[in-house]
Amino acid sequence: LAELELSSEEADSETSNHSPKELLTQPQEWTNVDGHKMSAAVVSISEKIVVFQMQNGKELPYEISKLSIGSQKRIASLRK
Repeated sequence: LAELELSSEEADSETSNHSPKELLTQPQEWTNVDGHKMSAAVVSISEKIVVFQMQNGKELPYEISKLSIGSQKRIASLRK
């Protein structure tokens, strides 16, 4: 999943325009369109980007469109 990480500048511009609707403090399993899984908490959600907090504490901006349909639906439910 890390190959789709955005530069911090891009992430800042995406996340600063939208306040998070809800935080997921407990790591959950997320899957990308290629079937790769990761365990991470959600820090914030913007229109196109979700920021995950990895288990090592690092934040990973990730394009929502690159997540599996199931993971995208869970992200969408958090935005409501």
